[in-house]
Amino acid sequence: MEELLEASRLLRSCLDRYIGACSAITLSYNPADKDINSPVLNAITNELRIVADYERDARNAKSILARSRNSSQAVVPMSALPAEVLERIFQLADDIQYNMNVKLPSPMFPEALSHVCARWRQVALSSHRLWSRIDVPIFSQSYKWLLLRGKTFASRATELDLHIFMTNDEMEGGSLYSRLDRFCAGVGSKLRALQLTNGVKARDGLGASMLTPLLNASFKYIEPGALDHIALIDHYPAQPEFIRSSDTLSSCWYRPISIDIPQRQIDDVLGPIRSLWMENHFFPWKSPAYHGLVDLRLLTSGEARPISIESAQLRNILSACPKLRTFHCGIEVVDTKTVAQDISEPVYLAELEYIHLRRMSPDQHQYLLPLILPGPKPISLSIQVAKPSPTEELFSTTVLDFFTRSNVVALYIKGHCYTASLSLERLLKDSPPSTRIIGLQSFNIDQENARPFSFKQSYLTQLECLNLTLCTFDINVLRGMADVCPIREIKIFTPECFVYTVYSSKERVTSETLDELVAIFPIVKSIEKLSPIEEWNSWETVEWEWGTE
Repeated sequence: MEELLEASRLLRSCLDRYIGACSAITLSYNPADKDINSPVLNAITNELRIVADYERDARNAKSILARSRNSSQAVVPMSALPAEVLERIFQLADDIQYNMNVKLPSPMFPEALSHVCARWRQVALSSHRLWSRIDVPIFSQSYKWLLLRGKTFASRATELDLHIFMTNDEMEGGSLYSRLDRFCAGVGSKLRALQLTNGVKARDGLGASMLTPLLNASFKYIEPGALDHIALIDHYPAQPEFIRSSDTLSSCWYRPISIDIPQRQIDDVLGPIRSLWMENHFFPWKSPAYHGLVDLRLLTSGEARPISIESAQLRNILSACPKLRTFHCGIEVVDTKTVAQDISEPVYLAELEYIHLRRMSPDQHQYLLPLILPGPKPISLSIQVAKPSPTEELFSTTVLDFFTRSNVVALYIKGHCYTASLSLERLLKDSPPSTRIIGLQSFNIDQENARPFSFKQSYLTQLECLNLTLCTFDINVLRGMADVCPIREIKIFTPECFVYTVYSSKERVTSETLDELVAIFPIVKSIEKLSPIEEWNSWETVEWEWGTE
């Protein structure tokens, strides 16, 4: 203790003297002196190099002291927790930074956790799951460091448990491809989940898809039977395509997305997967990739020409996935062209729980929903509705028929545009009686559309939660809903919702608005971050308390 205090005192004294000497020599130097070999200039240059060494030594001293202090259970009570509890907290901290889009070119976790103190490092290094996710966003030359980082992660993860997320943003070249190839050769045998993304969702992009080099680097090293999940996403599609082996393609001026391995090897890799997410590019509809799935997502985005699937083809896919739990569809479904195909009987899906059709045009429902017969499990359904009016049905006959044969408990509805009018009478009368959550996106909820409705009887007696995003609403209308429905909780995406004022103008949702809602609903939560309304949960919500700012 005495040695540390004495050394610290001497260091402070020497630093004061050193800073004074540095100031003195800089004052004595004439910047107009053009002599490159000036003794004073040379001394200043040499000292800059020495100062850099001092900085490294100071950082080392700081690291030594910080590790010791951070190990103190008096300062960091969390360190007293059992290792398995601490490991679980680390995993939660690691999980919440991710979604389907790679955000950080240099993700902080889990390396940061391993540098806090000796115990945290021990727990972090012993938790194989923490190191199982490898992000390689190829946005700049930093990808070289990220590939090396990925190899380190792979060495700390368990066998057959690597989740690799690679994103390319218009970088190409022989050096990149060879480095990707070497990286995938080293980790391919451990791969359990793979997501390949072209471009960045947050901005527009043009040019050729960079998915092909990512596919070629990864697929040839994947062990058949090991891969459980695959996601292929293209944010800059020139046009949607089917992905095949390059061996099956005829020579042409346009080089489509393909994989440079035999088709049989591709099928062997895809056959055992249970989760498949495709956006803008797809495997052929007869591919074994569509067999035995529990999670299937077929989506398109942007201005690319839509890709279509016949209803009979989709029925065959659903029949091949009897344990399907999650189904997202945003591609065009067309009526079967041949009358020989019998698709009159729906496919029974006993495990189905999530059906998201919010990206699908309402006129497509007639070709998709009749194919599905859900089991008894609670269903979360999201759909887009056509332009309704107070005198028209909110839901089509196809949707209403689906309600009668399914246990819908969460219903998320997207309007055709931001100003779509919503008839509360139609919403509350036509929604399934089992509904517990209603989410509304892009609707105008005002007094005019509530007038034909009589708030004199109870509706949707199990309705507990109302979610609003991209909506304009009248507080009095919501008060009327609360009078006839047992709504306990309302969630609002506050940055993009508006409220009508007493003068029939509209303004953004403010703290005063939320205070008014607290007087109506027991729980009011404000969503601050844009996310799909179906995925709102406690991580993205802030509970609003009366009078808080």
